[in-house]
Amino acid sequence: MAADLHNHTIYSDGTLSPAQLLRWGADLKLAYLGITDHDTDEGIEHARRAVEELRRKGFTPPELVPGVELSTEVQSRSVHLLAYWPELGDGPLAGLLARMQRERVARIERMVAKLGEENIFVDLERVRELAGPGVIGRPHVARALVEEGYASSVEEAFDLYLVRGRPGYVPRPKLDPPTAARTVHEAGGVCVLAHPRLVGDEGLVEELAGSGILDGLEAWHPEHNATETQRYVDLAHRYRLVTTGGSDFHAQGEGSGRVGAAIAPDEVVSELWSRRKRR
Repeated sequence: MAADLHNHTIYSDGTLSPAQLLRWGADLKLAYLGITDHDTDEGIEHARRAVEELRRKGFTPPELVPGVELSTEVQSRSVHLLAYWPELGDGPLAGLLARMQRERVARIERMVAKLGEENIFVDLERVRELAGPGVIGRPHVARALVEEGYASSVEEAFDLYLVRGRPGYVPRPKLDPPTAARTVHEAGGVCVLAHPRLVGDEGLVEELAGSGILDGLEAWHPEHNATETQRYVDLAHRYRLVTTGGSDFHAQGEGSGRVGAAIAPDEVVSELWSRRKRR
């Protein structure tokens, strides 16, 4: 049995609904499936209802691990934290998420305007349509750029227009990892450092691992090769963190391209849960 603890839905920048993801997880016989949309918990209640509906239809869906992927920054590096089992509803985390969603909208509006200043035209309304019911983000701008023929893929659109130093880049408002982690812990959740290789600074990764703000480290990820995965497993053991994993699924043909592309042993879920109980 296995756990895929990192997936995105239409409520952030994924292309599948929570029900579709859970059905896929059922077909793969996953024990656990994490739904971790960017800076929003909007899809969690939909996922819970989908679990019950799938059971009524005779399927055996994975157990849902509810989460949020928080976007933070330190030393000009993007650091993503996976928050699992935070209490939903009112409270400090809900306030933080609401603020982050407002900031996302303003950032995307500025990106589209900056691109237009460079004669790279995408329709803001189309970007909003691509975002659907979820929070808006750079992948939606990238998909609009592909539709308009400015890039052949979402990855190329990012590289040409949307990363630091490119014409459409707008820095995100600052949120540092300790503040984000403290808010998650206040909400009763646990914090895992997502895809550490993508931080781009192994010294910073080790600093974060040893900082005391984390409960886990995502070692199994499609962007990690075997050597890197072992390095993060060893790092997690060194600092007594739970070693987790997930496919970071967004859409077919983007990134990992499929649910289950990276998985962790199912026992890591109980290990993470025990950290929550100790908070």
